[in-house]
Amino acid sequence: MGSVKQQTSAFEQAEFIPPDAIFDVTRRYVADTDPNKVNLGQGTYRDENGQPWILPSVRLAEASLGEPGHEYLPIAGFKPFRDEAVKLVFSPTKAFAENR
Repeated sequence: MGSVKQQTSAFEQAEFIPPDAIFDVTRRYVADTDPNKVNLGQGTYRDENGQPWILPSVRLAEASLGEPGHEYLPIAGFKPFRDEAVKLVFSPTKAFAENR
């Protein structure tokens, strides 16, 4: 019987890094039942309705650039970027070619 070659990962030598503490701040915010709680983990200003409050200087820059939108990307990031990153990192592998 032939030997099976173990595929190596580009990440197998990566050192574990603990999660950023800001994720715990957000987790505790979500778990808090106080109706007057404030999300300190988001890094954005919000109005009384929970909508982004835009700094006047940002409004000026926005007007000159014509670029709306002030929300962060979802925690998983920008899907087209993720898809291309997967292709870049894994496309040379047999597993990727076999859609595994």
